[in-house]
Amino acid sequence: MRSNIWFSNKDPINAYTAWFSLVREIYLNAPTAVAPSNYNELTQNLSANSPDAQIPFGLRDAVASLGGAFASANGSTMADTNLFVSVMNNMLSNFNTANATQQKIMSYPGQAYSTASSSVFVVKMLSPYQFFAQDIAVWWGAIIDPVFVDAHGGVQNNTVNTFFDTNGGPGSGPYEISGVGSGFIPVVLKANPNYWAANVSGLAPILQAPHIPTIIIQYGASQNDQIQTFGTNSAQMTWVAPTFIKQFYDAYKYSSQYNISQILELAGYAPSFYYTASNTQQFPGNITDFRLAVAHALNNTQQIQDIFTNPINGQPLAENYLGPMIPQNGQYYDPGGLAPYQTNYTLATEEIAAAGQQGHFFVTLPNGTDEGCAAGPNCKQLSAIQLVYISPLSPEVQEQLQIIQANLQQIGVNVAPYGETTAVYGANAGSPKTAPAMTFLGWFPDWPDPVFQLLLPAATTSSFIPGWENNASINAIAAVLPFETNQTQYINGIKQIYLDMYQQAPYAWYPDNEVYFFLQPYVQGFAWNEYVGYYYNVLSYS
Repeated sequence: MRSNIWFSNKDPINAYTAWFSLVREIYLNAPTAVAPSNYNELTQNLSANSPDAQIPFGLRDAVASLGGAFASANGSTMADTNLFVSVMNNMLSNFNTANATQQKIMSYPGQAYSTASSSVFVVKMLSPYQFFAQDIAVWWGAIIDPVFVDAHGGVQNNTVNTFFDTNGGPGSGPYEISGVGSGFIPVVLKANPNYWAANVSGLAPILQAPHIPTIIIQYGASQNDQIQTFGTNSAQMTWVAPTFIKQFYDAYKYSSQYNISQILELAGYAPSFYYTASNTQQFPGNITDFRLAVAHALNNTQQIQDIFTNPINGQPLAENYLGPMIPQNGQYYDPGGLAPYQTNYTLATEEIAAAGQQGHFFVTLPNGTDEGCAAGPNCKQLSAIQLVYISPLSPEVQEQLQIIQANLQQIGVNVAPYGETTAVYGANAGSPKTAPAMTFLGWFPDWPDPVFQLLLPAATTSSFIPGWENNASINAIAAVLPFETNQTQYINGIKQIYLDMYQQAPYAWYPDNEVYFFLQPYVQGFAWNEYVGYYYNVLSYS
């Protein structure tokens, strides 16, 4: 680890700080912790049916290495769980790198995380995994200040530290949060006066000291507010939905001097996917022909034309794709060369008719024709289906939902869009029985792994994505694919899962919209990363 780095309060950062941070993330095992999603089968043996499932693997053995009352009869395993928790609660709440006992625990080599010295932090994996450095390079590997944590509640197993959860703590970056307001929720960033990299040469550009001393971020501003503040030059950077771009440019007071392309920054495509999911474990989504009918009825070309096109120059701001990966994933994207589902109402009508025969329902087409089951006591018209989305409703999502409704009405399927808050949706999403029958949603990966973070969340039940695909063939491949070191077998596994999902159609994929921003022409140095976002410290004024 780089020497001579510190938090904004000047507390040092070293291998011991890294050990504290990553051990704490798993040891918390609290509702706000992300460890199970980000370290499962990497440094956390979550599949093990034991008390150790919620700690980094080998940590119990590290404590046992102290000997005496801390070890079992053979000296290799910490036998007393209550004593283990007591030791770790005390250590993580009174973290002292000069303490010989704590040093011995941290340096024990047979655990997931260990320290060889103050500058060498060692990670051991349960299985070979090529993307781990990228996993810990974003939020999930955040290094936090143990001195600050211990002064504000410490660490207790399976317990949220409410102060730190609400307020956070010092970081090592170029800015500090100096205030959070109300209304539009302005968040004020001030340049970190103790930034360790301020006078260090030869660093990557994203580590440079800030050029702009104060950043004010207006979260939650309406489209009209964004149009007005940028148009009058009281905002330097903003975003509006594609359908608002003409209105936005018309209100820009310098439009006679700068054309739209001079203030529009096209950043690229985010590695996310968007979909309507049919819950494969609920009626009618448990019928494959129903899911295929939905996929063949939806019109992505219409969405791109009506919603995701720059109205000034006609430039598309989205692309069609076959999820869950996107074309930017290169050789891993759709290696079997399957075509995205095409809008085909004739085929979709045949599929909904077949689904009705299997599920004992019928639908009525716009021309008055009934398709599905024959008349009988068990043959009923398909009721309207709730299509759940996360509220509040943005203008572009509202337009998408209207197009989806109209598309599905062409095959006699009526959907009723229904908004839920994130909290309500999350409370129901953990089980296929309580999850919605149909869902309009999206997914953003935590780190750049096209298999572990895109393909498998969609193809399995591991991440509670509402298709609830639970296919034995896919599950068998998914159990080993993230850790496959043979590139040919790795791609073949992706290809097979893609094919199985294509045939099962738990999702109808929607266009991936291009990421863009509007910047005043005097703003220079804009840099965007598809996983992190843009970097305030590299921006400057000319």
